[in-house]
Amino acid sequence: EAYRLFIGRAADPEKKLESIPGAKRLAHALRGLWQLTVFDNPYADWALVRHDHNIGEVLKQLESRTRDAQHSLDKVRSRGLNYSVLQSAEPKVLDLGFRSPYGYAVAELVVTYDYYVRVMKTLCRKNLISDKEEYSEIREITRTIRRHMHETNYFGRWLTTKELINLARADFLPTTSDDSRKRQEAAAAIFGPVPSQIYAGTLAPRHTRRRQNLSGPEQKLLQQVSAELQAGEAELEAEARGATEAAAGLLV
Repeated sequence: EAYRLFIGRAADPEKKLESIPGAKRLAHALRGLWQLTVFDNPYADWALVRHDHNIGEVLKQLESRTRDAQHSLDKVRSRGLNYSVLQSAEPKVLDLGFRSPYGYAVAELVVTYDYYVRVMKTLCRKNLISDKEEYSEIREITRTIRRHMHETNYFGRWLTTKELINLARADFLPTTSDDSRKRQEAAAAIFGPVPSQIYAGTLAPRHTRRRQNLSGPEQKLLQQVSAELQAGEAELEAEARGATEAAAGLLV
């Protein structure tokens, strides 16, 4: 299961099966996004922040579920049955050489997932959970991981197109060129407006190559744009709150 998660699945036209990107492709997408941060691309920052958060939550789930499963094994062990965790008779061995710190974060995710799967299969083989429970548990967490992979790959695919490859925070300034405005509008249409905290840099990815030495006037302009984004967010939040209150009033 972990090896398939890492490699993914190639498309099979005869069986009408679409390709499933794996962790290997995810590492490639993350490297591309990480490299874009050197050009001060706020959407690359946003994609990496979302990835950091999502995968962090997945790792917490994996570790929590693994602890619960190991507790079940401990209870049986206390009664005299000592079960070892299953492992492959022919484990896959891969030489890893990533070009970004995110690649190694992906490797950590895969091995954490691998151990979780082995523990769950151990519980099933030792009659501590049913086949259905094992399948449901592993399927749920696998689908969550793949969903997060898809989101990151989506950011990586669009942000590296020739139309958006040069996107930068400077494109949001009121004094930009038509090309800059088009890039900014296209990114907003694809991903939605970039959060003000991301644009301001107060919320940053775990790893970034952004090294901006801005002059006083440039910093002032970026702060102005960030304030405008924040005002827009507050306005949308107020509208959503008003719509919710109005809907609640109709139910009374």
